[in-house]
Amino acid sequence: VHVHVGSQGCALDLLVAGAKRAVEFAALVNTHVGRDQVRVVDIGGGLPTVYDGVSDLTYEAYAVQLRAHVPAVFSSALSVVTEFGRSVFVKAGITLTKVESVKRWDGQNIAVVHVGANQFLRTAYLPHQWPHVFSVFDATGALKSGPLVRQDIAGPLCFSGDFLAKQVLLPQILAGDYIVIHDTGGYTVSMYSKYNSRPSTAIYGYDDQLGLTPFKEQETVDQVLAFWGP
Repeated sequence: VHVHVGSQGCALDLLVAGAKRAVEFAALVNTHVGRDQVRVVDIGGGLPTVYDGVSDLTYEAYAVQLRAHVPAVFSSALSVVTEFGRSVFVKAGITLTKVESVKRWDGQNIAVVHVGANQFLRTAYLPHQWPHVFSVFDATGALKSGPLVRQDIAGPLCFSGDFLAKQVLLPQILAGDYIVIHDTGGYTVSMYSKYNSRPSTAIYGYDDQLGLTPFKEQETVDQVLAFWGP
């Protein structure tokens, strides 16, 4: 039996209610057929996260509510499967991009970087729902500080909506700086768009000593062309 009540924006009581309904249905089926036909219950995922801070909805709080309302989840009678995605992966990833140029247009400071709506579809089209936190580093890799200035961060695509942020308060961004986009471990590369045929980015894992392990190499030009056929 599988249930998935939703993703992002779901309250804990809704997730618990879904798990309870699945367990109750499994028990109903088993009683009806007179044997343990349903042995696995998948309670889905759905635990939300936030992109501009720290979520106050934790796995511990979820477990407490499950123990109180669906104790069968913790019994040996059932094998329980979960599908946590966003809440596990989003905060485990960052995106690093170089500032190619900075322009001033119509009174606005605009930093142009090498990643945009091709990798941040939701942020570009629904910026108020999917905001990100940014950090700025200079060309030597030092974290920048100083007075905060309202700036726009634009991507490289050829349409006017390719923005990662508008009027975000950050230290003055200069060409050659690096911008870290936080909380990008999910719903970024997995939603990559081939618009403008830009190669998808490389992905690296890192350890406590900052040793890097390649998980995915950057796409080559040949791979991009192959996507469109012979």
